[in-house]
Amino acid sequence: MMDNLSVKIKNIEIDNFKNTIHGALSLDNKKSESHNSVLALFGQNGSGKTSVIEGLEILQSVLQGRPLNPSVLNYINVDSENFHLKFNFSLSDCNAVEVYEVSYEFKVKQNTDISEATLSLNEEKLPEIYDEILSLTIRNESSKKGKKQTLIRTNVSSAKDVFLPRTNYDKLFGGNENIKQELIVTKLLAKNQSRSFIFSNKFASLIIDKNKNAIFPAIIKRLKLYAQTQLFVISTSNSSLISLGALPLPFKSKNASGTVFLSLAEPNKIPAQIFKIYSNVIDNMNIVLNKIVPKLQVGIVSRKTVFDENNNEIRLVELTSKKNEKEIPLKYESEGIRKIISVLYLLIKVYNEPSITVAIDDLDSGIFEYLLGEILKIISTAGVGQLIFTAHNSRALETIDKSFIAFTTTNKENRYTRLTNIKTNNNLRKYYYRAIELGLTQESLYDETDNAQIEFTFAKAGK
Repeated sequence: MMDNLSVKIKNIEIDNFKNTIHGALSLDNKKSESHNSVLALFGQNGSGKTSVIEGLEILQSVLQGRPLNPSVLNYINVDSENFHLKFNFSLSDCNAVEVYEVSYEFKVKQNTDISEATLSLNEEKLPEIYDEILSLTIRNESSKKGKKQTLIRTNVSSAKDVFLPRTNYDKLFGGNENIKQELIVTKLLAKNQSRSFIFSNKFASLIIDKNKNAIFPAIIKRLKLYAQTQLFVISTSNSSLISLGALPLPFKSKNASGTVFLSLAEPNKIPAQIFKIYSNVIDNMNIVLNKIVPKLQVGIVSRKTVFDENNNEIRLVELTSKKNEKEIPLKYESEGIRKIISVLYLLIKVYNEPSITVAIDDLDSGIFEYLLGEILKIISTAGVGQLIFTAHNSRALETIDKSFIAFTTTNKENRYTRLTNIKTNNNLRKYYYRAIELGLTQESLYDETDNAQIEFTFAKAGK
C-alpha cells in the first residue's frame, strides 16, 4: 500500500549533539513548484554544519536496523549523558490526496548494563538506542489538520509492557504470550547490539507478518525501504578516500542500492552482474558529465575475466577518463573531477526521483564555484528529490532561492537559523557578509576573530 509513496524529510531536530545543545531545521519549502526540497547549510568552521550530515548518517543506520558504530558515543555533548535526534517525514502520493506525516525520535547513550568483562573483551564502549517514539498524523481532504497519535513508545515503566500504548500492542499482537516473550528477547538483543528496537529486522518481520494490511507495519516497512534504497549520505570521509586514491561510486537499481568503493590505483574485482549495473550507471552519468565538463567521459573497462571458487564470473575492471579521444586511467584526473564523478549520479537521481534524499558534507570541496552554482540552480528549480548539503563557498547564495538556505549561529542552544526580511532584489551573499560585520541578525552568525591577534600569533609561532 505504501511502497509507492514518496518519502521526504520535513524537519530535523538535534539535541546535545557535539557542540549543539539544540538545533532545528525545516526542509518544508512551500514555494517550490516542483515539490523538491533543498537545504544548503552555511557557517563558520566548527559551528555545527557537519552535525546535520552525521545525524542523517545515524538515522540511516537506525532505520536499516544496523548496529550503531561505537564512535557515535563521541557525538554526545560533553555536558550531557545522551544525544537526541528527531525527524519528521512526509509520505504521500503524487497527488498528495492523503499525506502521512510520520515523526520518529530516539536517544543514544552509553550502554551501562553491559558487564565490565564484556567491555574488556570488546575494548569499546557500546551505544544504546532508547526512548524511541514513532508517531503518525494523517491529513486528507476531510481532515486537513489531522490528529497526532503515538504508534509506539519503547520507554515503559512496567515489566508487563514491551511497548506503549497498550491499546496498540493489543491490536497488533493480542494476548499471545509466546510472541510477547519473543518481543522481550528481541528488545533486549536490540539494546545490547546497539540497534533500534522498532526498526530491528526481527521486530519488523514480526509486526508485518501478523498485521499485513495495517498502517503501522506499512510505515515501518516503507521507512526501512527508504533508508536502504533512497537515502544516501556522503560524509567527508568519502572525500578523504578520493584523496587516497579510491572513488566512492553510489548506485541504485530496482533490487539494490549502495556505495561501492573502487580503487583507482589497481584493477577492481567486481561480480559480472554488478559490472553490468555500473556500466549502466556510468552511461547515464556520461549524458550529463560531458555537458558539465566539455568533452569528458568516464569509462569502466573490463581488463580481464576470471572465475572464483564457486565458478562465479568476476571482472577485473579499471575506471578511465576519456577526453578528445584520448583515454587515461581516472587516477590521473584532478581531485575535483573525481569529486564531481562521485556525486553526479546521485544528483541526477535527485533531479528525477521524488523519494531520493541525498546529503553531502562539503559539497563544494574541489568543485569550481561557478559550475557548482549552475548545477545547484538547476536542481533547486526543476529537481523533484531532496538535496541537503553543507558548503563554505558562498556562490550558492547567489544562485538558489533564499528559502533553501540556512546558517549556523554562535548560539549552541539555537544552532540554526534563516535570514528573514530580505528583499527579492537583495544579494544574499553580500547581505550575509554584512550581517556578520554589522550584527544585523537576532542570532550572531560568526564568532568574531581579531586580525591583529591572528597576526601576532603567526609571528610568535614562527619564532
